[in-house]
Amino acid sequence: MPPAVLLVRVGLANVTAPPHAYRSWDGAKDQLVEVTDAWFDRLRTWVEVITGQDLDPWHRTYAAQAV
Repeated sequence: MPPAVLLVRVGLANVTAPPHAYRSWDGAKDQLVEVTDAWFDRLRTWVEVITGQDLDPWHRTYAAQAV
C-alpha cells in the first residue's frame, strides 16, 4: 500500500491588487472574489492528482438502499 498524502495548509499572501482600467470602483476584495473559485478548482484538481481521490463537490450522488 502506498504511503498516505496529506495537504496541511493553503495560504494566501496579502498583496496590493492593481487597479482595474475600466472599473475604478472595483477594489482588491472584489478582485479576490472573482478569482477564488477558479483558484480552489485548480487546487482541488492538483490534490486529486496527488492523492488519487475524487474531491469534486458537484459530482452526482446516488442514494443507496440496503437489499
